[in-house]
Order: sequence, then structure tokens, then C-alpha cells
Amino acid sequence: KDMLSAMKRQVDEFVDANKVLPTEGTPLYRLVKALRQRQEVLRETQNMIQEIQAQHLGAHCTDGGPVPEGQAAKAGEALLRLERQLAEGLGAQGVGAQLVQKILTRNIAKLRTINDVVAKMQRLKSAPP
Repeated sequence: KDMLSAMKRQVDEFVDANKVLPTEGTPLYRLVKALRQRQEVLRETQNMIQEIQAQHLGAHCTDGGPVPEGQAAKAGEALLRLERQLAEGLGAQGVGAQLVQKILTRNIAKLRTINDVVAKMQRLKSAPP
């Protein structure tokens, strides 16, 4: 909220300093606000993508070796936490953010399935014949 009021004040100062018509202040503020929201969505999206990719079980295997004990459960919990955080990080940022949120939610579900298959393959591989 403080950021929005500071942004409004900066737009008002810009309008005054550059002799912009006062009626153009509100559209200019809306534009600046929309651009700021897009920056925030981009930053949050990049962070979330990195966090999601870090939970891939294949990234925790060294040289095709087994998945460390308990890593599958940790990755599953982390993916659930990330899914809940999506609404907080991107939820109120507009329609574009809602689309990104749906895509990332779908990616989390896919990675959860991939991790389940990797863990299952590891169990079958390590089980005695």
C-alpha cells in the first residue's frame, strides 16, 4: 500500500514537472501501476520456475545413482508448499498472472507425477530379484 501511494506521488510530481495535463495523471498512474505489476509477475514467475525445477528428483541423483533416502518425500512436500505459495505470489496481479498461475500449477502436478515414476523406478531397480 505504501508502494502504491509512493508511486501515485511520483506520477503526480511527474505530471507537475512536465506540464502534463492534469486529466492525464490518472491514465498515466494506471499505466505505471500495470507495468509495475508485470515486472512483479515476471520476477515471481522466474523465482517459482527455479524452485519448481529444483524439486526434480533427477537433479538429486548423482551419475544416475539412486535418489537419496527421503528425498522423494521432501520434494513432494516442497511442491505442495510451492503450489500454495502461487496464489500468494501471483494471485492479485491481474489476468496474465492468473494464466501463469494455472500453467505453473499444471507444471507442479506434472513434476509430482514424474517424481513418483522416478521414485518407483528406483525402488524396482534396488529391489532384490
